[in-house]
Amino acid sequence: MDGRQGKRIRDVMVFDITEEEYQNPGKLIDSVQHLVEKEGAFVARLTTWTPTDGKTNMEQVKEALRKDVSFELFHPDLLARETVIEKGAFYIDPLHGSTVPDMDTGKMGRLQRSVQKKILNLNPEVVQGISLDGAKELDVFLEHLLSRLEDKTCDIMYVQNVSLPVPLQTTNNVSMAAMNHNLHSLNGGSKIKGINMPSVYIGFENSTFNCHYEELSFCAVNRHIFGEAKVWFCIPPRFCNAFLQFMTTLPIMEIFKNLRCFIQHKLLWLDYRLVIQGGIPVSTIVQKPGDIVYLLPNTIHFGFNVGMNLNEAMNFVSESWVLPGMLASQRCKCKLEWNAFLDITSTLVQMGADMELINAWKAGHTKDISDYLREKAPLLHPDLCAAGSDYQAPPPKASVAPAYKTSIKMKGGYQCPSGPCSHTKAYRGQGAKTALLNHVRDAHKSDVVKLCALVKAGFRKRTSDSGTHFECQYCGERLSGAKKRRKTHEERCGRKQVEKMIN
Repeated sequence: MDGRQGKRIRDVMVFDITEEEYQNPGKLIDSVQHLVEKEGAFVARLTTWTPTDGKTNMEQVKEALRKDVSFELFHPDLLARETVIEKGAFYIDPLHGSTVPDMDTGKMGRLQRSVQKKILNLNPEVVQGISLDGAKELDVFLEHLLSRLEDKTCDIMYVQNVSLPVPLQTTNNVSMAAMNHNLHSLNGGSKIKGINMPSVYIGFENSTFNCHYEELSFCAVNRHIFGEAKVWFCIPPRFCNAFLQFMTTLPIMEIFKNLRCFIQHKLLWLDYRLVIQGGIPVSTIVQKPGDIVYLLPNTIHFGFNVGMNLNEAMNFVSESWVLPGMLASQRCKCKLEWNAFLDITSTLVQMGADMELINAWKAGHTKDISDYLREKAPLLHPDLCAAGSDYQAPPPKASVAPAYKTSIKMKGGYQCPSGPCSHTKAYRGQGAKTALLNHVRDAHKSDVVKLCALVKAGFRKRTSDSGTHFECQYCGERLSGAKKRRKTHEERCGRKQVEKMIN
């Protein structure tokens, strides 16, 4: 592909591609890698695709759903949330009834039927098309999303990993199912949804996909078919280790900090602005119908759905994946069904590696095998080394804001004591103490007692001898100026108080 055909929209490159390039994603990603490896992702648009193709796919999904009366194909998940950092970080766990012993199965059944009804009643001709093209619009919607995630009474649903009886046609001539993904040898030739066969996803308003990178450092392709936008936040591959280090600065449970494969559990969702605050760059993609998002190996990504939409996705590999793939940790083995693997033992033997090195690699120790491979053949793309190799990404420049600020005093005024909150109040105008208390009661209801106590402790009452500013001990008015004038004001207020008491 000629790089001059690409253009930059927001943070990533966008290319127009042919049907042949779409069917061979490995060759496509290798041809543009020198242009996109800085961000780790790019968007492509198939020149022959039309919105009519997307509507046809949506009708095909609805037809399959009508026949799926027992929910054998469609398993709508309820996204259970637990706050890690207020309006900043969450554990989000998809529940489908059997995963939690005390789950209200009756409620789950009602929610699943409600989701089914919403999809079947969807009119393809009526789509709102909410615009998030500007940074301001995105941040406004993100604040709305964060408040909904905080609200545990809000039921958020997401339909994930659906394999349709008949694969969707991207156009009349091509489909994702027919892509040359080069993953035929995975698990001895077995088919795994979302990896070497397409999976369909139906998103709803405020539904999220959590921080992760693809299994075994695979590349990924995600096609937006129909509906509202899907927003992606992508962390470049060269900052993969840096992000894993950054996660240890978050107030997450110790058991998760010690779990090497925690990110593969896909439980953590973050406000991307916290990641940027940690010194790690984040690229934003607003994916709309017809947009195809491609991810390079080890690109960490997460995001959310603006409204109801339809996507399909799968993994693939290319020539440039081979060495990063060799150095990748094998898939998380916490659950048996997660234990995907790609056996490259014979390849390593052919390259002269002894069994001691190979056994160490299988146990997760990648440094020695990495050194050996570098001696045998220079690594083509060292920035794409998997986490756990000898590549050291730059550490975060600053950690995430603490739960509480050490002081509410700041230059020119006072600040909210909540760590992630940026609300401030100047000295003059409405009383800063009252204003901050009102802000805490309105914006931080879940922690109002602790924050109010911190606000009150931050406003130390001063006498006329304690500096250039003080509060009158009788009327509470905040005064400045000459010491004699302040003393006169206090004496006058004192006399008034005495007169009130006498009368």
